[in-house]
Amino acid sequence: MKRGEVISHAVRERQFVVISCNALNNVGAVVVAEIAGVIPAGARGMLAVPLADTDPVPGAVLAWRVNYLSAERLGESLGELSPDTLERVDAAVRAALEL
Repeated sequence: MKRGEVISHAVRERQFVVISCNALNNVGAVVVAEIAGVIPAGARGMLAVPLADTDPVPGAVLAWRVNYLSAERLGESLGELSPDTLERVDAAVRAALEL
């Protein structure tokens, strides 16, 4: 599992992108941001990063929906975000957390 990888949840019908550093991912502690099919309205929508046609799934990364998941709870890899999309996700997470 590596940074920028899009993964499914092993049990729930949800998708996430890995945003943690690979050193953390390699020990099974994965920080993810949720991917939604629809961009929400209002302020939360401003922190949603639309996925490009070149990304492995449609929808948007919700930069405020950041969570830790054990690698064991994650399902299959669906591909990787494009470098441009991952850069926009980085910026949105920094904005959401005021980093």
